[in-house]
Amino acid sequence: PCMPCGGMQGLLVPQTLEDMAADHVRALLAFQPEGPFLLGGYCNGGLIAFEMARQLSLRGHRVDRLLLLVPPPVIRTQFPAFAEQLGVSASEEPGAPLPPFDLGPVQPEARLDALFKVYEKASIRYLLRPYPGRVTLIQPLEYPWPGDWQAAWQAAAAELEVHRVPGGHLTMLSKHTPALAECLRNCLRQDATSWMPAPR
Repeated sequence: PCMPCGGMQGLLVPQTLEDMAADHVRALLAFQPEGPFLLGGYCNGGLIAFEMARQLSLRGHRVDRLLLLVPPPVIRTQFPAFAEQLGVSASEEPGAPLPPFDLGPVQPEARLDALFKVYEKASIRYLLRPYPGRVTLIQPLEYPWPGDWQAAWQAAAAELEVHRVPGGHLTMLSKHTPALAECLRNCLRQDATSWMPAPR
């Protein structure tokens, strides 16, 4: 059977990952009020998916699978001194509110660049906090960033599952799509009872 799937986008973009996740959680619960949920995200979207899962769990919802595809380093968690150099204080309250950025007036050709800058700043401000569930990391063999990418997730997640696939940050989605698809398929098969319709 086919697996129900949804994506989210908009013109009013929150400037913190916590607020982005909260917006997505509201939209998700409006569409599907009860879990279990299977969440996933690529790159910065992986950080948002993680924060969504954390917020859903705080509300008492069940998240059966959280798939993070090559999430970037969490600068404030993994490299706090560098975050300070970028203007983010270690004492800053996580998720401190900022007014949303309106993409509406931005010219279409400049919209992608503006959106990238919003995500970049939000990612630098983000701080990993504990999540009481399982995190599945899917990392390319040619990991593009330095440092121990696994340690921060091991500290934040109650359970960590790691899969390596061929390629790099971009080529895992292009040249090595079959290997990535097989990895995702194997992960989701384990959670099939969460989304398959009950037999009649």
